[in-house]
Amino acid sequence: HQDWPEQLAQRLGNHGWVVINSGLSGNRLLHEGAGPKAPDRFDRDALQLTGVSAIVLTEGINDIGWAFDSDGDSGPISAADIEAVDQQLIARAHARGIKVYGGTLEPYEGAKYFHPEGEAVREAVNQWIRTSGAFDGVIDFEQAVRDPKHPTRYLGADVSGPAPPVRSQSPHRRRPWGGTIDSRPPAPPRPRAGNTSRPPTAPASPPRPLCPRPCRG
Repeated sequence: HQDWPEQLAQRLGNHGWVVINSGLSGNRLLHEGAGPKAPDRFDRDALQLTGVSAIVLTEGINDIGWAFDSDGDSGPISAADIEAVDQQLIARAHARGIKVYGGTLEPYEGAKYFHPEGEAVREAVNQWIRTSGAFDGVIDFEQAVRDPKHPTRYLGADVSGPAPPVRSQSPHRRRPWGGTIDSRPPAPPRPRAGNTSRPPTAPASPPRPLCPRPCRG
């Protein structure tokens, strides 16, 4: 199994760019979960990475999931709550000349915290990501992975089998392309603060940087 930052790193690595994965499974935008909430770690894990020129932001699915779960700790949220935080992160990145690419939130039916009301919020957030013009570009993860016959689920979510081998690749050979800030379903155990580990940083003196921001997001 390879997640999308690993696959992106392999594709861009041949062109001299580096992808740094700052994603935390279970992370959230509005509340602490798996580590500090995204706005509180945004400088450390994305903006302050040496030579960063672009970020792919895909955060919010864990906020949505736990908001409508009976074991959640936040209470219901709206699409506007997520959009407001995204806009704050975009502004912080743009102030440093860093571009931000928005990643749509992937399907999560089948996760422990799936709820129809949460699904409605996810769809509204994705519509905003695609059409608002707030981001420098959009990466439509949902469209790439959803099941056309059951779009609230992953394609192949009902299929099990051995994972393909993972090819390792050093992420710090060349100039940095960007960082990623993301959160991913299915849900981890009930979120709690604690993971504050720092991601690796890019080389101290990289050549010419590229140009987005998740990252994740």
